[in-house]
Amino acid sequence: MADVLSYPSDIEEKPAIILDWDGTIRKPKSGEFIQDADDLEFYDGVISALWKYKRAGYLVLGATNQGGIAYNHKTLSSFAAEVGEMKLASSHEQGWPFDDWHFSPYMKGGENEAYSRSSLMRKPNYGMLALMEHRLIKEYGVAPDWDSNRTFMVGDSYKDRKLASKVGILFAQAEDWRKDIKRDNFQPERPINS
Repeated sequence: MADVLSYPSDIEEKPAIILDWDGTIRKPKSGEFIQDADDLEFYDGVISALWKYKRAGYLVLGATNQGGIAYNHKTLSSFAAEVGEMKLASSHEQGWPFDDWHFSPYMKGGENEAYSRSSLMRKPNYGMLALMEHRLIKEYGVAPDWDSNRTFMVGDSYKDRKLASKVGILFAQAEDWRKDIKRDNFQPERPINS
């Protein structure tokens, strides 16, 4: 209860872009799933688009299911190395473009007993978004504007679409959004194809 009582009273709300990672902003070089840090690359135009959203006042958030951890296809350490590689590839003098991000290693039926379970942190549940909202409020006094018609989720699966629906925000299909950000006159805004 003390956590709630220590929230700032003057929370600034900002529009947010919430991005799935695999199949949305990053892809494997070798096949269907990213195997390790050397096997990932960003889709063309994504990094510059993320910085444009950030400069336009959007919160840039990442929410990614990483069920491969539950199935022993990767470890927490190898996923941490992937995140490190993403930071190196997308950072510049202002840091990296994400204001916050979270992942879920959980997936029921997995081989790794520690992560083989249902979880509110796994999309399409919105546990990752609730956690990020809490951290942003506590650390920076800002929160996503869930009522804004400018806050939206970008993803490549039905779980991403369902998450957006549960939260009541717009959804953009990853492939359409990636086409949109490549336009010569692209400006950060709600997605055209939402």
